[in-house]
Amino acid sequence: MRSYKKKRLLLLSFVITFILTIVFFYLINTVKLWTYNTVSILNIDDNVITVFTTLDLDLFEDNNFFYYDTLKYTYKINSKEDSEDGVILMLELEKSFRLVNDDMVILLPNKRETILSLIIDSWRVK
Repeated sequence: MRSYKKKRLLLLSFVITFILTIVFFYLINTVKLWTYNTVSILNIDDNVITVFTTLDLDLFEDNNFFYYDTLKYTYKINSKEDSEDGVILMLELEKSFRLVNDDMVILLPNKRETILSLIIDSWRVK
């Protein structure tokens, strides 16, 4: 009788482990997270900031917001100047902007990627 209960418990634990493994791999392939690009801040004047970027301008035009110090700031592009190394943009913000700890980098949302693709990219040597 005891042997039967042990086999039953072992089978039940195996089935639960198998189901949890399937759920884990399903979630790792379907859940998507945002990736972000960093952009350098050159100058701040009240609600207008000047940023320098080597990114594609479509990324700035498609988005109208960025994150800084866990806060979301919406912007409108006032002007853009091309230079040899990249592009200098003047962004007009809707609310006041203040630097924290002299951190001169903002985060601009790029695209959504699955967790598995982020893991694979982190393992690759760049």
